[in-house]
Amino acid sequence: MPLTPLSQKAQGLLLVCSSFILIVAALALAKTILVPIVLAILLAFIFSPVVNILQRRGLGRIFSVLLVVLLAFAALGGIGLAVGAEIKKLAADLPQRSNKIPEKISSLALVGKGSWLDSFYHTTDEIAEQIRVKPVESFFPILTTVAGPTIEFLASALLVVALVVFMLIQREDLRNRVVRLLGKRSLVRTTKAFDDGMQRISRFLLMQFLINTAFGTIFGIGLFIIGVPYAVLWGFLAAALRYIPYIGSWIAASLPFLLSLALLPGWTQTLCVLGLFLVLEIFTWNVIEPCLFGQSIGVSAVALLISAAFWGWLWGPIGLVLSTPLTACLVVLGRYAPPLEFFSVLLGDEPVLDRYVIYYQRLLARDTDEAAALVEEVAESDSVETIYDKVFLPALVLAKQNLEHGELSESDKNFIREATQEIAREVVTLKQESKPAPTCEEALDSTTETDRARVLVFGCPARDEMDELALELFAHLLDPATCRFEVLSAERLTAEVIAHIEEDKPALVCIASLPPKGVAHTRYLCKRLRARFSDLKILVGCWGLDQDSERTRDRLVAAGADIVGFTMLQTRAQVGPLIQVQAHIQPAEAAASSA
Repeated sequence: MPLTPLSQKAQGLLLVCSSFILIVAALALAKTILVPIVLAILLAFIFSPVVNILQRRGLGRIFSVLLVVLLAFAALGGIGLAVGAEIKKLAADLPQRSNKIPEKISSLALVGKGSWLDSFYHTTDEIAEQIRVKPVESFFPILTTVAGPTIEFLASALLVVALVVFMLIQREDLRNRVVRLLGKRSLVRTTKAFDDGMQRISRFLLMQFLINTAFGTIFGIGLFIIGVPYAVLWGFLAAALRYIPYIGSWIAASLPFLLSLALLPGWTQTLCVLGLFLVLEIFTWNVIEPCLFGQSIGVSAVALLISAAFWGWLWGPIGLVLSTPLTACLVVLGRYAPPLEFFSVLLGDEPVLDRYVIYYQRLLARDTDEAAALVEEVAESDSVETIYDKVFLPALVLAKQNLEHGELSESDKNFIREATQEIAREVVTLKQESKPAPTCEEALDSTTETDRARVLVFGCPARDEMDELALELFAHLLDPATCRFEVLSAERLTAEVIAHIEEDKPALVCIASLPPKGVAHTRYLCKRLRARFSDLKILVGCWGLDQDSERTRDRLVAAGADIVGFTMLQTRAQVGPLIQVQAHIQPAEAAASSA
């Protein structure tokens, strides 16, 4: 069989997959070069606000950059030396302390002996017997193993320092070059990306650095006071591992906890280590981070975890540390660069669908429970009346568009109609139950009002059942004590509508027209009604129309409409005064006819 060419959609998908594979391969192969560059860029973001502060104090650009970089890397170097000394001390002391591990594990067997934990204790005894520390046979293999990574680390560190210095000194020149590459047509978007996005990233990275540093410092001091050995090492790991989202701090706390559990006598110090970590983590998570961050960087929790797994697989431990800043940068870039918008959609925490789209999508999936829950959520955060214009009406417009394109089946249409009617009734019931009980005077006034003859208003669909459903929803917004709103069927012909109006003589006629393709039918109906009833008040609700509103209003008024509204609440405000006028006219006419 001859091979058929791939469709355009398949070719695009193949191109995306191929590009992704090539990018990942390039990131993996160029790890040695890319990691120092990325680290330098992130450090430049962190140091940039501090450099700006020093410049505003009167120091020059070069002096401010050199001072900040010198102090920062001197502090990092001092911490590195202290941590290295702690690691060296741990490596020397661990063989001597290892004999305490079997004793501590064996002591656990005294608890719950003879219970269902016997099998566990038997396993721990076997582990304790197998713990052995082999002496180092030769120093030369260690030297050859350590020398290569050490030289590579020092070279990368020098490259990072040099890149940070030059990026901070020439940041305006680098920014101008990026703007030039993007072109003058993207000047507004690029400026917003640099001024807003980059400032947010800088602030986020600086606050994250300060929080993690403070957390590690306090945690290390607390461990030192408790008496846990190698407190400097555990404090440094706590600060570094906190860059790994959600699980990093727990990994950092587990190391000194397990060490104290295995080496320290008794249980007091072990429980103190656990308590210290829990207090610090809860206080940082609920108090410090909300105050300093102000608002989230806009990355979802799932995206952070997936990003940590991806960058950790790609670049190892340094990828885990850089995963959160890299993800935050991608999200901000996606907000301002249209070609990278998919990063903001996939990784961001902001809603990507409007609430009415989610409501309509849930109805298409026959999930009325989630659709009703969404409506209740909107009702709690906003007034109940706005639900009709913000949720129900735009969802009906989407349904009508799908009907026009033949994408919605008859069963789907009927389900959407019935579910919307049911949910709307629940909203009205919720609204009525939330109202305070009326006083005696209000109840008397209400009784007097209901005794009056209510004004008859006809709701006339312009074209189809969706217009009819919109009128049924609109009836919920009117006061039943003053208005008797009757919705005519969308299956009625224009001649039948005219005959029904002539028979019942309503005071008002409200025509509902939802896009698309409803204006022509509405104009025809207005012309027929105006030609037959010169004194009839005709109101038109072009609900959901967001384009050419003024032109549409002029065309409908020329066809015979008295008032045109474009939202349900606007039409209700227009109907209200007319109902009140007619409510006073009808009793006067009735009295005159009886006289």
